[in-house]
Amino acid sequence: MEFARCLEVVTGSKPYIRMQKDGLYVVEGYSRTLCELLKKPLDIKKLRQYIEYSVETMTAFLRAFFDSEGCVEKNGNIHVCNTEVRILNYVKELLLKLNIEVTGPHLIVKKGTPIYGKKIGKTYYAKKDAYYLYIRVSSRRRFAELIGFTIRRKMERLMKTLNPHNPFSHKAHIDNQ
Repeated sequence: MEFARCLEVVTGSKPYIRMQKDGLYVVEGYSRTLCELLKKPLDIKKLRQYIEYSVETMTAFLRAFFDSEGCVEKNGNIHVCNTEVRILNYVKELLLKLNIEVTGPHLIVKKGTPIYGKKIGKTYYAKKDAYYLYIRVSSRRRFAELIGFTIRRKMERLMKTLNPHNPFSHKAHIDNQ
């Protein structure tokens, strides 16, 4: 519920949190200023001054983005998906500034492609093209140390792949965040 905590800090009021039938959480809050800043299409030029203010703000933005849109596969591969290629290009730019090597964006799903949703139990069709960025194997450790995840299961999976012979090493890293 890191997003809810951060939203409360930014807006100054407690957000509304509910769980959907599929087990996903929805966090709702309101801030006129935040709405203006984040309205679509996103104006990355407007956001840059806040995101690139310091290394800490860049890593916080990337951590939140990867918490939301990212994935750590069982083999340790880290990728992030989104339909907005401009945002992925900006995320790539930030990662490269932090000396984290990345490839992409690569097209992963074409608009109109049928997709079976396991959680909802039915097929739907992609409304937009979807792209992904992939963190290079050589940069996984740096990603974990600098950015990581606030979502415990994602961070645990990442740390297990980085330290496969020490099953307890990931717990210390997670508790230090």
